[in-house]
Amino acid sequence: MTAVKDDSSGSPGTHALIIGVSAYDYLLGGSKCGCSEQGSDSGLGQLTAAARSADRFATWLMNDYRRKGFPLRSLRVLLSPTTEDEISESLKGKLGEDSIPTRENVANAFRKFKKAAASHPDNIAIVYVAGHGVQFTNTGAVLLLSDFAHPHHEEERYKGAVDMRAMHESMTYSSGARSQFWFVDICRQRAPEAREFEELAGVLKYDKGISGAVACSPLFLSASSGEQAFAKPGELTLFCEALMQALALGNAASSDGERSSPWLVSTSGLQMYLRKTVAQLAEERDENQWMECTGIFSDEIFHECEKAPEVDLTIKVKDGMIGENYSAKLSQLERILYNNHSTWPLITRIPAGLYKIEVTTLATKQTDSDNLKLAPPSRLKELPL
Repeated sequence: MTAVKDDSSGSPGTHALIIGVSAYDYLLGGSKCGCSEQGSDSGLGQLTAAARSADRFATWLMNDYRRKGFPLRSLRVLLSPTTEDEISESLKGKLGEDSIPTRENVANAFRKFKKAAASHPDNIAIVYVAGHGVQFTNTGAVLLLSDFAHPHHEEERYKGAVDMRAMHESMTYSSGARSQFWFVDICRQRAPEAREFEELAGVLKYDKGISGAVACSPLFLSASSGEQAFAKPGELTLFCEALMQALALGNAASSDGERSSPWLVSTSGLQMYLRKTVAQLAEERDENQWMECTGIFSDEIFHECEKAPEVDLTIKVKDGMIGENYSAKLSQLERILYNNHSTWPLITRIPAGLYKIEVTTLATKQTDSDNLKLAPPSRLKELPL
């Protein structure tokens, strides 16, 4: 069954739809590639990170997602892995034949998800999809499904595909969930057939209403228009890796700094962290990948961290200064973490929050102090203050 979790109580909550397509029957390397001319000519093959990434996000939602007053009430998951290890033990055994992301199954899942999300006006809706993708326009984002290039789709070449931009707009301009978060983890290069056809039929999309937009509905696109989205083969997509750092590690979280203030991941925090981190991960692989964010943007809370996230803190003496001349005390409230520390650099990992640092210049016995606000993922502090 696609519904790994399905609470139809009608109370406010979070409803999610997750799709990850790694295995394609009719693309190169697929079990039925030989019977599809479109699949053979496409140049597209099997993936190893899409289903794994979708599984990772779904598992995080099941186990660690937190939003006070909006628990996870329904979770629909469709995966087509190329290897068994792409699906975690927590999902194995919960997915049936209708969990394979074919056109028919995805259409049914979207219909049920949209109904669940609209079951209460205060609901939260979350969508994450990963797989091969194309676009027909500069703003497009079309996910290819596991039965893409099926020979029976010859006269509707993209019947095995779903227009994620259109699906996003159909739910944004509706009376559905008040807050929605869409993550589309696909390439967005121009479809090769777009040069041959005035119109390509068959892509799954829903009607777009003329009612007012919901309060919040950002669409996070893993790649910019016309560009590729990359992955570490056999691991995660770069976008999902950044997303998991933002959420599971709390690297995109912020707090107002007051005592016991919660650490929250907001839409603006996600946007800034994902854009920076996806680009960094791509640069490490000598590639370019720029995330885009569009849609209805307001600074809504997406996730509440259970505890303060960890921060990689480095305290060093400025270049040109004599390290032996400085001693430091680092404390938080009444708790002293380091006292009379004089070995530099100090490299440590501590919870985010507000700290006090006192530095003594040993040559003159003068002491200076400052507040040190630590936010994830890292902070560099140089001495003297």
